[in-house]
Amino acid sequence: TPLYAEDPSCAQGAEGEEDEKGHTRKNSDDPQSMSPASQHASLRGSWWLTRCACVRYIAFIYVVAFSVAANQYVPLMGEKGLTPSKRYLEAIKDQIPGSSPWDKVQHAPSIFWFLPPTDENVLYTCYLGISVSLLLATGLLCWAPAMLLLWALYHSLNTMGQTWYSFGWESQLLETSFAAAFMCPFLSFSALSPKNPPPPAGRPRRP
Repeated sequence: TPLYAEDPSCAQGAEGEEDEKGHTRKNSDDPQSMSPASQHASLRGSWWLTRCACVRYIAFIYVVAFSVAANQYVPLMGEKGLTPSKRYLEAIKDQIPGSSPWDKVQHAPSIFWFLPPTDENVLYTCYLGISVSLLLATGLLCWAPAMLLLWALYHSLNTMGQTWYSFGWESQLLETSFAAAFMCPFLSFSALSPKNPPPPAGRPRRP
């Protein structure tokens, strides 16, 4: 049995201390009861600021990436473009032994196995990516599923990109953003707040 579970004073300190009149007094370690100076001091030695900066910078790169895709997709990979993505997906489909959507996703991950790769659908995908990445870049949203959504949308474009998406930085963006998704909260839509910083990497939160 842990020591803090046997000691009543430890269990009481987790919720607060009682004064002489029996009133519960908040613990000084509670971020909600700390002054701004104390909050900044409590963040020393943590990776809170680094995580916020990484998430916002990656989201800003996604804004640029989806904007470039929305501007260049139709002339390069559109239905009447230089290398139509629809023909490319059909060529991949002929080489896949299975015919189920899961078999296709395993060989070439893309949401356009479920949606027709028309110019309108691809442009709507780009606009959705721009909207979500702007929310993340401005700090209005910091949610792990949102970052994973950007990863899935851009992965779908990268799969159809052919030679236009073979320069390497697209894959680096996908790898980095997938890792950055775990810097965001999964159960909260709000941005990372100094009042409730994530635990430092590699160090468990103090009980």
